[in-house]
Amino acid sequence: RAPMADDSAAKFAATLDLDTPRLIRAEAYGPLGHPASAHEVTATQWVVPGRDLTGGDGWVLELPGFVVELQSPQTPIVASSSGKSIALKAKVTMMCGCPITPGGLWDADGYEVTGLLYKDGKKVDSAALSYAGETSLFAGDMATPRPGRYELVVYAYDPANGNTGVAKTALVVGE
Repeated sequence: RAPMADDSAAKFAATLDLDTPRLIRAEAYGPLGHPASAHEVTATQWVVPGRDLTGGDGWVLELPGFVVELQSPQTPIVASSSGKSIALKAKVTMMCGCPITPGGLWDADGYEVTGLLYKDGKKVDSAALSYAGETSLFAGDMATPRPGRYELVVYAYDPANGNTGVAKTALVVGE
């Protein structure tokens, strides 16, 4: 079988001078460019003197999830309760930064992207976001709620493997 990653994937190579088998612990944290979406993973692996871990995929640490970045509304937001809907837009990428498109390697049609609106910790509305015709961009509309302070949560979810990413912001609706 072909290796999972090519030379463009993030990787770390080390040579350890060992006299005896050792249980090694590795930690990874990222993506550093998107701290609100960052995860930490830890794994352990036995290594034996004179034996490499370079065959096949080597030792893989996977950072699960999505990077979700709100494009609209922007933070902080003050909306009017004029009856107009609130335009929701989110850029959603894989943790590696790979683009999402319909029918692509990372297929937009297989992901659920949803906006949730909370007031005092209780969900008051939700809206589905769909692919917006531009790489990794999802959009939808949500009815403008009554005046007050809210929390807007937009999530991306892959039902095939449970990968999830979330973005949150405050939403203040004026008179």
